[in-house]
Amino acid sequence: MADRQQYTRAPQGADIEEGDQSETGKEKRGKYGCFSCHPSFLSCLATEKFFLLAMCALVFSDAFNIGTLGGALTSLETRYELTVSQLGLIESLYEAGNLIFALFVVHFAGREEHRRPMFIGLGGLTMALGTAIAYSPQFLFSPYQPDWRSLSTNHTSEPLTCGSDWPAQSSVDLCDLDDQHTLRQESHLAYVIVICGEILVGIGWTPVMPLSMSYIDDNVNAKSSAMFIGITQSMFGIGTIIGFLASAAVASHWVDFYRVDPDTIKLSPGDQLWVGAWWLGLAITSALYFVSSLPFFGFPRILRTGPSASDAKADNFMLENSTTSPDSTDTETEIVEPAQKPKRPSSLAALPKLVWRMLCNPVYVWLNIASFSEMAVVAGMVTFFPKYLETQFGLSPPEANFFMGVIPVPAVALGSVLGGYLLKKLSLKADGAMKLALACSVVSLVGQVVLFGVGCDSVGLAGVDVSYSEDPWNRIDLTVNLTSSCNVDCGCNLTSPDVVCGVDSITYFSPCHAGCKETINGTYFNCSCVQEPTNQNAESEPGSAQHGACPMSNCQMLAPFLAITFIIALFSSCEEIPQLLVMMRCVEKSDKSLALGVRHILFRVFGSIPAPLYYGVAIDATCRLWQQFCGEQGDCWAYSLPDFRFTYIGITVGLKALSTAAYVVAWVLLKRRSGTDMAPAGGEGTMVVGDTTTAYRKVSENGANGDALLDRQGESATENSEMAVQQIPGNESSV
Repeated sequence: MADRQQYTRAPQGADIEEGDQSETGKEKRGKYGCFSCHPSFLSCLATEKFFLLAMCALVFSDAFNIGTLGGALTSLETRYELTVSQLGLIESLYEAGNLIFALFVVHFAGREEHRRPMFIGLGGLTMALGTAIAYSPQFLFSPYQPDWRSLSTNHTSEPLTCGSDWPAQSSVDLCDLDDQHTLRQESHLAYVIVICGEILVGIGWTPVMPLSMSYIDDNVNAKSSAMFIGITQSMFGIGTIIGFLASAAVASHWVDFYRVDPDTIKLSPGDQLWVGAWWLGLAITSALYFVSSLPFFGFPRILRTGPSASDAKADNFMLENSTTSPDSTDTETEIVEPAQKPKRPSSLAALPKLVWRMLCNPVYVWLNIASFSEMAVVAGMVTFFPKYLETQFGLSPPEANFFMGVIPVPAVALGSVLGGYLLKKLSLKADGAMKLALACSVVSLVGQVVLFGVGCDSVGLAGVDVSYSEDPWNRIDLTVNLTSSCNVDCGCNLTSPDVVCGVDSITYFSPCHAGCKETINGTYFNCSCVQEPTNQNAESEPGSAQHGACPMSNCQMLAPFLAITFIIALFSSCEEIPQLLVMMRCVEKSDKSLALGVRHILFRVFGSIPAPLYYGVAIDATCRLWQQFCGEQGDCWAYSLPDFRFTYIGITVGLKALSTAAYVVAWVLLKRRSGTDMAPAGGEGTMVVGDTTTAYRKVSENGANGDALLDRQGESATENSEMAVQQIPGNESSV
């Protein structure tokens, strides 16, 4: 045993340059190029840093898509008359597309003999095509018509007051118009096309993260791997920032600005019927996907072979954080590989057995429970965060997208880098990494609980949140009814809102519902439903109203809410890198891509696919007033703000509690394994936390007695030989 030699199984393939070696004479670099063309002047691109740059660009593109699509949801809701549940379905089916081929892609494309970067590039091109399909309805169908009165020949730009002559055609007559049927059909078809495009984007994203993470971990030394992955993950934050800011910019432009004169539109971005240029952000995203995917077609199968001795000594991540005994010496770990290491079965028939092996690893399973709980929080919170800001704090869509881009999203980027930095700076092993992830999870959970008390009361919509009575703020047994004795003779229509704010600080559905009979320059007078002026409106004329909803002047909770949200996002993202590295290192190296793929599937099945759906259904349940037109339900016009807040935050707190509990269980399991299978203080060693086999190799002070201690637990000798091998990133050995 003392005569064993450290060696590396050199990969075979045309993309490895035999003559390009480092100063040590042991490291070989891969060629950069596509197909059979590998120009020598491009060899400098076959490096870990350039792959990191390319990966950052592609992840940035996807994060930009997340931001632009998230910021476009309100415009899509109004443009195609969608419910929040239907908006959630768009996000869920994107994740479903991601799921369709996940296991097959990582099983076959993740094999060592395949070029993983090429599959990443193909995924990027697929996402570019899917995004182009998603925004194509804008150019396939007719321009947006803001409300039903635009269909009438008697349409007037002036709002209708109490006693005004409504258009000659009733809403029932309008429902029979061919134009109205065409618009409804276009809305349904456009919704289907957007969904199909997002499914294709999800399919394209399938190989990107699993293959790139394993590629980085295989080609970067162990101490730098966490930092590389952290930098890559930080692009999700940076790209989403830019995406939401871009979405805020395009939302202030009319959706059909290139074919309709915006000056003819009597709406502003703050109006409920306003639709911004939602498609413009997706068009930019499609171009970014295309450009950022091209560099991946040039990367070799393996960037380098033959890690340095420092890499071997650094790759002890699964060791317990312990203090070296004074009488121990710093010796070099002996890396031992069996003479004939069997390859992972590549046939489809072997796939169920391999997946079952993943699911029998308790540490791996509990880490995935924590991960998909966190993913559910991200999917639900990010999807509806702008809408939450709009409804809870009265912000316009551009304002909500702006705050989304400058508050929680930068915290996510900072947290990702911080998590990787702490792992490297503190040289944390598995035990320390789990403690870091658990601590961050606890802090973010406490922050979510605090948000229960940070919000505003309902805006006060007459007939919905407050009554038309002499005591309008008495909400006992209040039922939704926009008609009262003060406006019953006005003949008001419920088809389209045109809210006004009375001097009594109550918002009314329209000037007609406020009982207003006159209008001069946007101010309404002689409003029979408007009560006496409040103190802040004491100088206003009694019985008058202004266009627009009443401001939430008494609510000062926006700043505290954003500050707490920043802290939550920072600590939530900081826990991602530690738990990801523990998850990758607690399985065999040959199973790493598959383990990431199974994690990828669990993410979707239990996290990002159902989360937007049940978040959306729960939010819809808090709606107090729905649009009803032509016998169909449209988007929500008014929410109960306290119900919205407790529902939205309550679901998030439940998921965060599950994530924190899963971290605790995973940490306990890891400690139990380390108690019997890890090296004692003063020894070098590595633990593989497998489903049935735990391997530990101890090297004595002089490095001569490197016998392996294999804990046999029911597997055959062949499987034991395959699974009990230490592998260092870049050296194709098992970790």
